[in-house]
Amino acid sequence: MKNIDKIKVFHYGCSFTANVNAFAIDLFKDFDYTNQAKNSASNKFILDKFKETCDPNSTAIIQWSSLTRPSDSNYDLLETSDNALYDLLNEWYGFIEEAILFSRENNIKLIHYIGWAIWKDDELNDYHKNKLKSYNITWFKSSRQYDLTHSNCFQFEIAEKWSSEVLNGLYQWPELIWGGMSEWIRENVDIKDRYIGLDHLGKGFDPHPSEYSTHAFVKQILIPLI
Repeated sequence: MKNIDKIKVFHYGCSFTANVNAFAIDLFKDFDYTNQAKNSASNKFILDKFKETCDPNSTAIIQWSSLTRPSDSNYDLLETSDNALYDLLNEWYGFIEEAILFSRENNIKLIHYIGWAIWKDDELNDYHKNKLKSYNITWFKSSRQYDLTHSNCFQFEIAEKWSSEVLNGLYQWPELIWGGMSEWIRENVDIKDRYIGLDHLGKGFDPHPSEYSTHAFVKQILIPLI
């Protein structure tokens, strides 16, 4: 019987994707899989790493990260811009378009999604909604519900603007349409199994996806998309 070469898969992102490598590497055994994620990676770093390392005729999975990181040159927009969200979205669109063009030029199948919702649905005007719809990003919706954490990793607003505390240490989250891995987990994983939780260094609650959540996301979402 003729041998069939394994599909080459390159995975890019920040800590959410780095944890895929730690938690779910065995799930990619049927692929020639390379994880290029880096903790706290910015979208510019993710784009550059993708263009530097992804082979032609392969599959690339990009988990886009926060629109800004403290080490980014665009971080001062949070203080100086009249609408930092819109300015940073416009910058991100340039990164997305570069990734799409590079994929087309090199016959790369591009699968991309975000790690977590960075804006609320009512913060987007029609221009930005249409731009986001045009890029073939895989979005994940979550319904209004309770959760253990008061905000995703980094937001433009303080945590209290995103969710309100209710009884027994739970937080009320609004419905989110433009969501990522965190929103898929919130919608599909039991509240007690969603997050790493208290870490071994005693730094408090760790909102990164748990091993259980990561396995579920990879098996139910990423593998079928490949």
